[in-house]
Amino acid sequence: MVGCRSTHHQIRGHTSLVSNFQINVKNKKWIIEDDLSATHAHYLYKTLNSLAPQLEDKSVFRKHTLSQDGNNEELCQMMPNEIIPLGYSFVYFNPSNDESILGVDGYDNHQAPVDPKKTEGSEELFKRRMWVGGHLVFNNENPLRFNQVATCIESVDKIKPAGNSVFVNIDRKFFNSTDMSMRESRTLIYTNDLFDLDKLKNTATVTSESKKYGTAEHQMTLKLTESFLFRYSALTFNAHKIHYDINYSTQVEKYPSILVQGPLTVTLLLQWFSHISPGSRVLKFSYKNKFPLFVTDSLTFKCNQVDDNQFNVWVENDNGVLCCDGKVVVE
Repeated sequence: MVGCRSTHHQIRGHTSLVSNFQINVKNKKWIIEDDLSATHAHYLYKTLNSLAPQLEDKSVFRKHTLSQDGNNEELCQMMPNEIIPLGYSFVYFNPSNDESILGVDGYDNHQAPVDPKKTEGSEELFKRRMWVGGHLVFNNENPLRFNQVATCIESVDKIKPAGNSVFVNIDRKFFNSTDMSMRESRTLIYTNDLFDLDKLKNTATVTSESKKYGTAEHQMTLKLTESFLFRYSALTFNAHKIHYDINYSTQVEKYPSILVQGPLTVTLLLQWFSHISPGSRVLKFSYKNKFPLFVTDSLTFKCNQVDDNQFNVWVENDNGVLCCDGKVVVE
């Protein structure tokens, strides 16, 4: 973590190091291959279904009868050409870095603005990081399918300093043996500002924003659990402590509880949209995480149709605060 230097020197030193980071990653690419095992998706399905059984009847897994101790070979035989459900891509193409590459918060540092002279993650430039948004574009003529080898090519395409923070945007392209199947953009914020709930409430019109769409045409409320979040972290090989370590989350980063993962929110939104709009072929999905979701919250998913091809989808917490704001475009 950053030592007790003055704010002026802290920012000045970081500006130089962030500039170096931008130069170092400008032409870098990370290539991850995955065999898209149906086993991983089945574990995710079982995790989601444990708390959201109302989504089960639209699941691809309902088409197949799987024994209680069904293994990967059985799934491969049953689901060789099934399309991977919306939102399930997050359990694939994840980095498998050595623990020495992880930050003190448990998250991967290979695409983070850290001091390039430091090989161990003990002294980092920023005190915390969060997933703030992104978008996905789907090629429905060439989708990702289970049990087929595919490749993800990642690059850092944008770095934007902002005060004591830096926004890092990661571009991800997914290819199967034919062509590109999907493209994803995700943005993380790295900051030296510790979480301040009162300040966040005072500086954002978070409650009133949730009213801009009016009365929802569809809605669903879920209450997640710590076990649910842990299982999702394990499936995505994500060791970020704010999602499972209550002591780290509350005492170090000053959150009131552990946080719901950004990609988990996306997975739930997309699966729910598939449930309320069966047969729709999603072309694009964009989202912004405007306010943290905590495991202590009840999550209410809402949807309004804008026109024949566009839908607003969003998530509110117990207090009606707009936490995740999304838009779906269909064919």
